[in-house]
Amino acid sequence: MIVALASKGQLLAILANPLISGLGRISYGAYLYHLPIWTVFLSLSTRLGVLDVSRGPLTMLLVGASSVLAAFVSWVVVERPVMAWSKRLTSRVPA
Repeated sequence: MIVALASKGQLLAILANPLISGLGRISYGAYLYHLPIWTVFLSLSTRLGVLDVSRGPLTMLLVGASSVLAAFVSWVVVERPVMAWSKRLTSRVPA
């Protein structure tokens, strides 16, 4: 299937989509944040006595969306400035 899509250029069109590209940019952050967010969510739902939906689709959707949001914020607030700072440091020519 991938070969068929790649040969027609459809795979490249899909991967060139800004939404897919942006998700790829923050995917590692989403991976790092999902477990702590899941743990906090389940802990709060237990303490507040909210319906236990620990493995339901709603929980997965909420945790997934929260993880992507946290990863995006982390990318904007931390990663992007650090990458810009790193480029400035490495582009300096020693005197």
